Amino acid sequence: MEQNAWRILIVEDDVDLNNGIAFYFKSQGYKCLQAYDGRQALELFENNSVNLVILDVMMPVMDGHEVLRSLRSHSKVPIIMLTALSEERDKLDAFSGGCDDYLSKPFSLKELEARVQALITRTYQPEKKVVNDLVFGALSANSDLREISLNGKPLVLKRKEYELLYFLLCNPNRAFSREALIEKVWADSDINDYRTVDSHVKRLRKLLGRHGNYIQTVWGMGYKLALSEVERPQ
Repeated sequence: MEQNAWRILIVEDDVDLNNGIAFYFKSQGYKCLQAYDGRQALELFENNSVNLVILDVMMPVMDGHEVLRSLRSHSKVPIIMLTALSEERDKLDAFSGGCDDYLSKPFSLKELEARVQALITRTYQPEKKVVNDLVFGALSANSDLREISLNGKPLVLKRKEYELLYFLLCNPNRAFSREALIEKVWADSDINDYRTVDSHVKRLRKLLGRHGNYIQTVWGMGYKLALSEVERPQ
């Protein structure tokens, strides 16, 4: 992935500092999402593909430690914590919560960029060759990168779109009811509106273009992932 494809979520309630970080990183070729409180940060993360999070500690609504715990409950995305606090205890709390790096204010943007580059390189550009662990027709998936590609090009997927498509890739040619998909992918059997599954399938089919027919409707039941007739080996 080229540098200009890296997407950073900046979570900082100081508007001027948030905008300053975003302006700097955009000038270096990164894409930036901006949140000004913890709850907004989690919503943006849920609905966008994010490669790295720059996370302030002291924020309204939800503080950085709460956001960190929430992200770490389901994601290994690299996280750099920012704080005006410099006590050793605060740093230990951040690292024990799962952050990857810690930077005390005030800091230089060049130092922050260096830390971002180091984390991205370590996380997404390992020396070993990237091996896709699943291949299905034109689709390939790498679970380490949480990335699914179509004809070698990574798809931009929201979190549940990725998890739904990855689950189907792990279970090709097997039909699942909407209820089962809610339980397996959303891990929440209390969701009663199974149209949630339908809306995600509709979005995935659109993203897959002419390969959207990989996700087949099983009438009276739900969905399965299967190759079209012309792509099946003879």
